[in-house]
Amino acid sequence: MKKSCFTIMRTDRPNIARLVILATGAFATIAAFIGVASIHTTIDPEVAARIARSKISEAAARYAGAEAEDIAATRQAIHEILTAAHKEVSGKADVATQPFRGFCNATSCAAMGTKDKLRGGHELQDYIQHSLEPATVLLSSAREKILVQIMSARQNALVRANHYRKETLQFAHDAGISPTELDTGLPAIGAMAETLDHSVNQTIAAGIGASLELVFIRSTITILMSVLEPAIATAAGTAGAAGTACVIDGPSPVGKIIGATIAVGGSAWTAKEIWQAIAEINRLPGKIEGLLNEQLDSQEKAATGALDQIEAGFQPLLAPVL
Repeated sequence: MKKSCFTIMRTDRPNIARLVILATGAFATIAAFIGVASIHTTIDPEVAARIARSKISEAAARYAGAEAEDIAATRQAIHEILTAAHKEVSGKADVATQPFRGFCNATSCAAMGTKDKLRGGHELQDYIQHSLEPATVLLSSAREKILVQIMSARQNALVRANHYRKETLQFAHDAGISPTELDTGLPAIGAMAETLDHSVNQTIAAGIGASLELVFIRSTITILMSVLEPAIATAAGTAGAAGTACVIDGPSPVGKIIGATIAVGGSAWTAKEIWQAIAEINRLPGKIEGLLNEQLDSQEKAATGALDQIEAGFQPLLAPVL
Protein backbone atom coordinates (compact mmCIF):
# COMPACT_ATOMS: atom_id res chain seq x y z
CA MET A 1 0.00 0.00 0.00
CA LYS A 2 1.46 3.36 -1.00
CA LYS A 3 1.88 6.11 1.58
CA SER A 4 0.80 9.61 0.81
CA CYS A 5 3.21 12.48 1.22
CA PHE A 6 1.33 13.55 4.33
CA THR A 7 1.82 10.10 5.79
CA ILE A 8 5.59 10.28 5.08
CA MET A 9 5.89 13.68 6.72
CA ARG A 10 4.03 12.44 9.80
CA THR A 11 6.16 9.28 9.98
CA ASP A 12 9.57 11.10 9.55
CA ARG A 13 8.75 14.09 11.73
CA PRO A 14 10.89 12.92 14.69
CA ASN A 15 13.96 12.53 12.41
CA ILE A 16 13.51 15.99 10.94
CA ALA A 17 13.25 17.42 14.39
CA ARG A 18 16.50 15.76 15.44
CA LEU A 19 18.28 17.16 12.34
CA VAL A 20 17.06 20.63 13.14
CA ILE A 21 18.32 20.32 16.70
CA LEU A 22 21.74 19.07 15.54
CA ALA A 23 22.11 21.86 12.98
CA THR A 24 21.13 24.46 15.52
CA GLY A 25 23.69 23.09 17.94
CA ALA A 26 26.44 23.13 15.33
CA PHE A 27 25.75 26.73 14.38
CA ALA A 28 25.66 27.70 18.01
CA THR A 29 29.03 26.04 18.61
CA ILE A 30 30.64 27.81 15.63
CA ALA A 31 29.17 31.14 16.69
CA ALA A 32 30.41 30.63 20.21
CA PHE A 33 33.92 29.77 18.95
CA ILE A 34 34.05 32.85 16.77
CA GLY A 35 32.77 34.96 19.59
CA VAL A 36 35.32 33.59 22.01
CA ALA A 37 38.15 34.13 19.55
CA SER A 38 36.99 37.66 18.93
CA ILE A 39 36.69 38.35 22.62
CA HIS A 40 40.08 36.71 23.24
CA THR A 41 41.76 38.94 20.65
CA THR A 42 40.10 41.99 22.05
CA ILE A 43 40.88 41.30 25.67
CA ASP A 44 44.42 39.93 25.20
CA PRO A 45 46.48 42.33 23.05
CA GLU A 46 49.71 40.87 24.42
CA VAL A 47 49.01 37.59 22.67
CA ALA A 48 48.22 39.42 19.45
CA ALA A 49 51.41 41.46 19.76
CA ARG A 50 53.42 38.31 20.39
CA ILE A 51 52.03 36.71 17.25
CA ALA A 52 52.73 39.86 15.23
CA ARG A 53 56.24 40.06 16.64
CA SER A 54 56.89 36.47 15.64
CA LYS A 55 55.73 37.15 12.09
CA ILE A 56 57.84 40.30 11.93
CA SER A 57 60.91 38.38 13.12
CA GLU A 58 60.34 35.75 10.44
CA ALA A 59 60.02 38.49 7.81
CA ALA A 60 63.19 40.18 9.09
CA ALA A 61 65.13 36.92 8.83
CA ARG A 62 63.78 36.33 5.34
CA TYR A 63 64.70 39.80 4.08
CA ALA A 64 68.10 39.71 5.80
CA GLY A 65 68.86 36.43 4.06
CA ALA A 66 67.77 37.82 0.70
CA GLU A 67 69.88 40.93 1.21
CA ALA A 68 72.95 38.89 2.18
CA GLU A 69 72.54 36.72 -0.91
CA ASP A 70 72.17 39.77 -3.14
CA ILE A 71 75.26 41.48 -1.70
CA ALA A 72 77.28 38.27 -2.06
CA ALA A 73 76.15 37.88 -5.67
CA THR A 74 77.04 41.52 -6.37
CA ARG A 75 80.50 41.08 -4.88
CA GLN A 76 81.04 38.03 -7.07
CA ALA A 77 79.83 39.86 -10.19
CA ILE A 78 82.21 42.76 -9.51
CA HIS A 79 85.06 40.34 -8.87
CA GLU A 80 84.41 38.71 -12.25
CA ILE A 81 84.29 42.10 -13.99
CA LEU A 82 87.66 43.09 -12.56
CA THR A 83 89.22 39.68 -13.16
CA ALA A 84 88.29 39.95 -16.83
CA ALA A 85 89.68 43.51 -16.95
CA HIS A 86 92.98 42.47 -15.34
CA LYS A 87 93.39 39.81 -18.02
CA GLU A 88 93.17 42.49 -20.72
CA VAL A 89 95.68 44.85 -19.10
CA SER A 90 98.79 43.47 -20.80
CA GLY A 91 97.29 43.61 -24.29
CA LYS A 92 95.85 47.09 -23.80
CA ALA A 93 99.16 48.41 -22.47
CA ASP A 94 100.99 47.01 -25.49
CA VAL A 95 98.53 48.56 -27.95
CA ALA A 96 98.54 51.90 -26.15
CA THR A 97 102.33 52.21 -26.30
CA GLN A 98 102.80 51.18 -29.93
CA PRO A 99 102.61 54.82 -31.20
CA PHE A 100 105.67 55.71 -29.08
CA ARG A 101 107.94 52.73 -29.73
CA GLY A 102 110.62 52.45 -32.41
CA PHE A 103 113.02 55.01 -33.82
CA CYS A 104 110.56 56.79 -36.11
CA ASN A 105 107.81 56.95 -33.49
CA ALA A 106 110.19 58.17 -30.81
CA THR A 107 111.64 60.92 -33.02
CA SER A 108 108.14 61.91 -34.13
CA CYS A 109 107.11 62.34 -30.49
CA ALA A 110 110.31 64.27 -29.78
CA ALA A 111 109.57 66.53 -32.73
CA MET A 112 106.09 67.29 -31.44
CA GLY A 113 107.52 67.93 -27.98
CA THR A 114 110.14 70.27 -29.38
CA LYS A 115 107.57 72.24 -31.33
CA ASP A 116 105.36 72.48 -28.24
CA LYS A 117 108.30 73.71 -26.18
CA LEU A 118 109.15 76.39 -28.74
CA ARG A 119 105.59 77.49 -29.46
CA GLY A 120 103.92 76.78 -26.13
CA GLY A 121 101.60 74.14 -27.58
CA HIS A 122 100.35 70.78 -26.32
CA GLU A 123 100.31 68.63 -29.47
CA LEU A 124 102.42 65.87 -27.88
CA GLN A 125 100.22 65.64 -24.80
CA ASP A 126 97.09 65.43 -26.98
CA TYR A 127 98.76 62.74 -29.06
CA ILE A 128 99.69 60.72 -25.96
CA GLN A 129 96.17 61.01 -24.54
CA HIS A 130 94.63 59.86 -27.83
CA SER A 131 97.05 56.94 -28.04
CA LEU A 132 96.09 55.83 -24.52
CA GLU A 133 92.40 55.40 -25.41
CA PRO A 134 92.54 51.56 -25.52
CA ALA A 135 93.77 51.59 -21.92
CA THR A 136 91.39 54.29 -20.69
CA VAL A 137 88.44 52.52 -22.33
CA LEU A 138 89.33 49.42 -20.33
CA LEU A 139 89.13 51.45 -17.12
CA SER A 140 85.94 53.26 -18.05
CA SER A 141 84.23 50.06 -19.18
CA ALA A 142 85.03 48.32 -15.89
CA ARG A 143 83.90 51.42 -13.99
CA GLU A 144 80.52 51.56 -15.74
CA LYS A 145 79.87 47.86 -15.15
CA ILE A 146 80.78 48.15 -11.48
CA LEU A 147 78.54 51.20 -11.01
CA VAL A 148 75.60 49.30 -12.49
CA GLN A 149 76.15 46.52 -9.96
CA ILE A 150 76.43 48.91 -7.01
CA MET A 151 73.41 50.99 -7.95
CA SER A 152 71.38 47.82 -8.46
CA ALA A 153 72.40 46.55 -5.01
CA ARG A 154 71.46 49.88 -3.46
CA GLN A 155 68.08 49.91 -5.16
CA ASN A 156 67.37 46.30 -4.17
CA ALA A 157 68.12 47.14 -0.53
CA LEU A 158 65.65 50.04 -0.56
CA VAL A 159 62.96 47.95 -2.28
CA ARG A 160 63.38 45.21 0.35
CA ALA A 161 63.15 47.77 3.13
CA ASN A 162 59.87 49.09 1.74
CA HIS A 163 58.44 45.58 1.30
CA TYR A 164 59.46 44.77 4.87
CA ARG A 165 57.69 47.89 6.06
CA LYS A 166 54.48 46.96 4.28
CA GLU A 167 54.52 43.44 5.70
CA THR A 168 55.23 44.71 9.20
CA LEU A 169 52.39 47.19 9.12
CA GLN A 170 50.07 44.52 7.75
CA PHE A 171 50.97 42.17 10.60
CA ALA A 172 50.21 44.96 13.05
CA HIS A 173 46.90 45.71 11.38
CA ASP A 174 45.88 42.05 11.41
CA ALA A 175 46.64 41.89 15.14
CA GLY A 176 44.52 44.94 15.81
CA ILE A 177 47.52 47.07 16.73
CA SER A 178 47.56 50.72 15.81
CA PRO A 179 50.45 51.70 13.51
CA THR A 180 51.35 54.36 16.07
CA GLU A 181 52.03 51.57 18.56
CA LEU A 182 54.35 49.81 16.15
CA ASP A 183 57.87 51.22 16.30
CA THR A 184 59.86 49.41 13.62
CA GLY A 185 62.36 52.11 12.72
CA LEU A 186 60.98 51.98 9.20
CA PRO A 187 60.26 55.70 8.91
CA ALA A 188 64.07 55.96 8.62
CA ILE A 189 63.97 54.43 5.14
CA GLY A 190 64.01 57.84 3.53
CA ALA A 191 66.90 58.95 5.71
CA MET A 192 68.72 55.73 4.93
CA ALA A 193 68.37 56.33 1.20
CA GLU A 194 69.76 59.85 1.58
CA THR A 195 72.65 58.67 3.76
CA LEU A 196 73.45 55.82 1.40
CA ASP A 197 73.44 58.13 -1.60
CA HIS A 198 75.90 60.45 0.11
CA SER A 199 78.28 57.85 1.52
CA VAL A 200 78.18 55.52 -1.49
CA ASN A 201 78.68 58.38 -3.92
CA GLN A 202 81.68 59.61 -1.94
CA THR A 203 83.20 56.14 -1.96
CA ILE A 204 82.56 55.75 -5.67
CA ALA A 205 84.02 59.16 -6.48
CA ALA A 206 87.16 58.35 -4.51
CA GLY A 207 87.84 54.92 -5.99
CA ILE A 208 85.76 54.39 -9.11
CA GLY A 209 85.15 57.85 -10.52
CA ALA A 210 86.25 59.07 -13.92
CA SER A 211 88.91 61.20 -12.20
CA LEU A 212 91.01 58.05 -11.82
CA GLU A 213 91.23 57.76 -15.59
CA LEU A 214 92.59 61.30 -15.68
CA VAL A 215 95.14 60.33 -13.05
CA PHE A 216 96.21 57.42 -15.23
CA ILE A 217 96.52 59.64 -18.31
CA ARG A 218 98.49 62.32 -16.46
CA SER A 219 100.80 59.74 -14.90
CA THR A 220 101.52 58.21 -18.29
CA ILE A 221 102.09 61.61 -19.89
CA THR A 222 104.50 62.49 -17.09
CA ILE A 223 106.44 59.25 -17.59
CA LEU A 224 106.69 59.64 -21.35
CA MET A 225 107.55 63.35 -21.21
CA SER A 226 110.34 62.65 -18.72
CA VAL A 227 111.74 60.02 -21.11
CA LEU A 228 111.68 62.38 -24.10
CA GLU A 229 112.66 65.53 -22.21
CA PRO A 230 116.46 65.25 -22.72
CA ALA A 231 116.07 64.93 -26.49
CA ILE A 232 113.38 67.64 -26.59
CA ALA A 233 115.46 70.06 -24.50
CA THR A 234 118.53 69.53 -26.68
CA ALA A 235 116.59 69.96 -29.93
CA ALA A 236 114.70 72.98 -28.61
CA GLY A 237 117.93 74.59 -27.44
CA THR A 238 119.60 73.97 -30.79
CA ALA A 239 116.57 75.19 -32.70
CA GLY A 240 116.32 78.21 -30.46
CA ALA A 241 119.79 79.24 -31.52
CA ALA A 242 119.03 78.75 -35.20
CA GLY A 243 115.37 79.77 -35.26
CA THR A 244 112.21 77.71 -34.98
CA ALA A 245 111.38 77.41 -38.66
CA CYS A 246 113.66 74.43 -39.27
CA VAL A 247 111.93 72.50 -36.47
CA ILE A 248 108.41 73.32 -37.45
CA ASP A 249 108.91 72.77 -41.17
CA GLY A 250 110.46 69.78 -42.91
CA PRO A 251 109.61 66.68 -44.89
CA SER A 252 109.38 64.34 -41.87
CA PRO A 253 109.57 64.36 -38.06
CA VAL A 254 113.10 63.02 -38.23
CA GLY A 255 113.98 65.67 -40.79
CA LYS A 256 112.60 68.35 -38.50
CA ILE A 257 114.89 67.44 -35.64
CA ILE A 258 117.97 66.63 -37.67
CA GLY A 259 117.34 69.76 -39.71
CA ALA A 260 117.48 71.82 -36.56
CA THR A 261 120.78 70.28 -35.53
CA ILE A 262 122.41 70.62 -38.93
CA ALA A 263 121.21 74.21 -39.31
CA VAL A 264 123.63 75.32 -36.61
CA GLY A 265 126.38 73.09 -37.86
CA GLY A 266 126.44 70.91 -34.75
CA SER A 267 125.42 67.48 -33.52
CA ALA A 268 123.68 68.42 -30.30
CA TRP A 269 121.09 65.66 -30.64
CA THR A 270 123.11 62.50 -31.01
CA ALA A 271 122.02 58.95 -31.75
CA LYS A 272 122.86 58.12 -28.14
CA GLU A 273 120.15 60.41 -26.80
CA ILE A 274 117.39 59.07 -29.02
CA TRP A 275 118.31 55.46 -28.39
CA GLN A 276 118.34 56.10 -24.67
CA ALA A 277 114.82 57.47 -25.01
CA ILE A 278 113.77 54.44 -27.06
CA ALA A 279 115.16 52.08 -24.42
CA GLU A 280 113.02 53.78 -21.78
CA ILE A 281 109.95 53.79 -24.04
CA ASN A 282 110.32 50.06 -24.57
CA ARG A 283 109.84 49.66 -20.82
CA LEU A 284 106.71 51.78 -20.93
CA PRO A 285 104.24 48.87 -21.41
CA GLY A 286 105.28 47.39 -18.08
CA LYS A 287 104.82 50.73 -16.35
CA ILE A 288 101.40 51.22 -17.93
CA GLU A 289 100.42 47.70 -16.88
CA GLY A 290 101.29 48.64 -13.32
CA LEU A 291 99.23 51.83 -13.51
CA LEU A 292 96.22 50.02 -15.00
CA ASN A 293 96.30 47.25 -12.41
CA GLU A 294 96.61 49.85 -9.68
CA GLN A 295 93.52 51.68 -10.96
CA LEU A 296 91.53 48.44 -11.21
CA ASP A 297 92.54 47.52 -7.66
CA SER A 298 91.35 50.92 -6.54
CA GLN A 299 88.00 50.28 -8.20
CA GLU A 300 87.66 46.95 -6.41
CA LYS A 301 88.49 48.50 -3.04
CA ALA A 302 85.94 51.28 -3.56
CA ALA A 303 83.27 48.82 -4.73
CA THR A 304 83.83 46.69 -1.62
CA GLY A 305 83.49 49.77 0.56
CA ALA A 306 80.28 50.84 -1.16
CA LEU A 307 78.70 47.39 -0.72
CA ASP A 308 79.76 47.34 2.93
CA GLN A 309 77.97 50.66 3.41
CA ILE A 310 74.81 49.37 1.72
CA GLU A 311 74.84 46.24 3.87
CA ALA A 312 75.42 48.21 7.07
CA GLY A 313 72.70 50.70 6.20
CA PHE A 314 70.13 47.96 5.60
CA GLN A 315 70.62 46.04 8.86
CA PRO A 316 69.15 48.63 11.29
CA LEU A 317 65.82 48.40 9.48
CA LEU A 318 65.47 44.78 10.55
CA ALA A 319 65.31 45.48 14.28
CA PRO A 320 61.67 46.43 15.02
CA VAL A 321 60.39 47.10 18.52
CA LEU A 322 56.80 46.07 19.20
